[in-house]
Amino acid sequence: MADNKDIYTHTTSLGALERMLENGSAIKSLKHIYRESPDMELSVEPTILPMRWNMKASEAYARMKDGKDPDKIFFMRGKYAPNYGDSVITLENTKIMKPYASHFTLDNEYTTGRKVSLRGKGISVYVPDEKVQELQGRYKKVRIYPVSLLKVPPYTLGDRVSSAWRRITGAEKVASDNSAIDARVYDARYKRLFGRNARLVGSEALGISVPGSSDTDVFVPYKSRYHFDRAIKRIPEKYPELVMNQASIEKPDKKTFTGKVNGKDMDVVIGYGGKAQRFNEAFTRAESMLTPEQRLAIIRRKQKLKDAWVLPEWRYKRYKKRLAIDLGLADAYF
Repeated sequence: MADNKDIYTHTTSLGALERMLENGSAIKSLKHIYRESPDMELSVEPTILPMRWNMKASEAYARMKDGKDPDKIFFMRGKYAPNYGDSVITLENTKIMKPYASHFTLDNEYTTGRKVSLRGKGISVYVPDEKVQELQGRYKKVRIYPVSLLKVPPYTLGDRVSSAWRRITGAEKVASDNSAIDARVYDARYKRLFGRNARLVGSEALGISVPGSSDTDVFVPYKSRYHFDRAIKRIPEKYPELVMNQASIEKPDKKTFTGKVNGKDMDVVIGYGGKAQRFNEAFTRAESMLTPEQRLAIIRRKQKLKDAWVLPEWRYKRYKKRLAIDLGLADAYF
């Protein structure tokens, strides 16, 4: 067997592995599975937290399409993730792997295409010892071994916790204390406050805010005029410290409320119709565009401009406008 650093692993459940073996003996990407079998039950990890949920392929795709690339198959280099299942697929000395980095990724995570044959060169399959003989008899063209012979070390819960912590506060952090973790992890907080359509937006959501520089920006898009009008009435009743901006009073499809919610400064934008949906989609794309390295570079640049001696405010605002254009947001503002 190759050295651990040359081994890539894909861990899954025995049930999922058997489905792969029965349906063409291949690992398929989430997008591929979603298109073929939207009701198939999967075990997925939709956030950076080391927790898994069982959900249909269609639900998993909707939840994860703005996080990890659903058109890729994910492998770990040099270790395997036992909390993902009891069966492990290994690839050795492959050059098709590409490093993958996002807020949702594991350490040393790599990707390959949307379908990988289990009969391919350098691929081995490790299953619970009691299932080896049965599966070897049924799938003779696949190299199947007992998991007790797997020499790759496990990726532990401690590894997951330390990895997540580094992303928040350590050497790998990509943002400040209020924007280091992907904002999608925390969207549920704002949904509880403002309804199921609510989401965090702005610099904080993109992971590019400078400490102490940004209010919390929340966006709530509606397709229904009735629900849009109801939200406009409900928000000031529920949160009296939120006041509608004068500039938005005459706008028929956008209302902005500014003030405090539970002691925290917030701007809450209620949007209606096609323009609101286009901005929502544009912001989702912008979130997925930025790499951790790009986020950190943006934060450093913004901090440098804020600390500049010459025209700091003007230069900072000009840089933010340039960012909005580069991220495809400027054309979606309304």
